[in-house]
Amino acid sequence: MNKITTLGEFILAEMKKRKISEREFGKNAGIAHNTLGGFINNTHKGYPSLGVLLKIANYTNVDICYLMMLVAPDAFRTPVSDLDALAIGQKVRKASRPIRQAIDRMLIEDTSDDEIEE
Repeated sequence: MNKITTLGEFILAEMKKRKISEREFGKNAGIAHNTLGGFINNTHKGYPSLGVLLKIANYTNVDICYLMMLVAPDAFRTPVSDLDALAIGQKVRKASRPIRQAIDRMLIEDTSDDEIEE
């Protein structure tokens, strides 16, 4: 699995996952397909608008911060290498409540239940 480092790569991966064309992705997300093509081909001038990122985030059900980090990684204190952690966080948030609770129990050390005997 290749690591996604640009908005264009993200859009391509989402299109492949959904088995849809650029035009279909644009229609479903509410974005002109030629705008998407600019992201995919890395020919889009400047940064995408917040509105466009929000449409992509809503359609793909990802955190808009993830998309913003793909667009402008230097603007974030979180290194791009932490994008994988953000993506995992997205998957955890989508999991059922019992699964999230189990993950929380595994990750969060609850010292109130662990009494240390001396």
